[in-house]
Amino acid sequence: MLHVDRAQWTPPPGGLSQAQRRPPLSAPIANTAAGPHHARIDALIRALRAWLDGRPLGTLLPADAVVCATRHRLDGTLYHIGAKLSDPDAARCRAVWAAQLAAHLQRCETVARYWPAGVAPPLIFKGADLAENLYDDPGARQANDIDLLLPSPGFERAHAALAAAASDVRRPRAERFPWEPVHAFGYLLDGVLVELHRDPFPPHRGKLPGVAVYAAGAPARLGGLAVRAPSPLHRVLLWLGNAAKGAFDTDLAELLDLALLLRQAPGPALEPAAQRAGLARPLVLARHRLAEAGLAPAAGAAPDWLAAVRLRLPPATAPRRARTPAADRYAIKWALLDPRAQRAALARAAMRR
Repeated sequence: MLHVDRAQWTPPPGGLSQAQRRPPLSAPIANTAAGPHHARIDALIRALRAWLDGRPLGTLLPADAVVCATRHRLDGTLYHIGAKLSDPDAARCRAVWAAQLAAHLQRCETVARYWPAGVAPPLIFKGADLAENLYDDPGARQANDIDLLLPSPGFERAHAALAAAASDVRRPRAERFPWEPVHAFGYLLDGVLVELHRDPFPPHRGKLPGVAVYAAGAPARLGGLAVRAPSPLHRVLLWLGNAAKGAFDTDLAELLDLALLLRQAPGPALEPAAQRAGLARPLVLARHRLAEAGLAPAAGAAPDWLAAVRLRLPPATAPRRARTPAADRYAIKWALLDPRAQRAALARAAMRR
């Protein structure tokens, strides 16, 4: 096991302060989650809520709460927030945190080594961006790959260079007409999966073109590589688009990301931006899932379409890949689309490649 200490990780310049990341809620969170699964992780959720609010984290987390944290990919997060743990649990969470930090640093080094000279800096998003710029601590989040975005014409140049160096090149196989350009490729580089996106997700999943996301980003660093980072508003939209693409197969780790993102994003601008991007329905569902998990206040009345979606979803406190049937996944993804895009999505789903 690689031994890494907090002192070996320096947050990037301009990183958000604790207060900026977690401003206090305007009202106490009502714990609206229910069911036997939630009873086993209530202590974990209380600790996460306390950290979000900047309150003391309370008493020692029981062992079964730490087991639930593992199922939700939150071991490193518990170490990051300073949760009160038994000595064995603290040692294990610290080891997970160190492994996640080491893996992140390896991915950063790989990208810096293979990114072609003379090509514009890519924009980092999803896991690597959240680890660096939301948590200011890559050990706090589990990730398996690194996602980069670069619109044309830089996309084509970067793709040619990365594909030539990769031991394997992957491309999306579904939800695309044969004549449409591929929106992203994956490259296996020295065992590290790097995904390069022209657009953040399939265009019919939302109107959030890569050009707009890239232009609104800010200069940043990823290890030794100059990159760009998304705007706070786009971070929320990117989360929503990714969750909708995956039929909201989320866990508490991803919902915790969202809880932090919503506090960072400009509130009045979010709903109009989600509407323009075709992500209004995912935003409504996301707020209800946060409330169901006990990580946000009650979300208000649910529209008619939401009831059918929630019946097909596992509880918000369930781990990822909770065996949602394939038919339910497709129904959820279809229902979350802007109504104007639903017919085209059905056609794309039939054109599996």
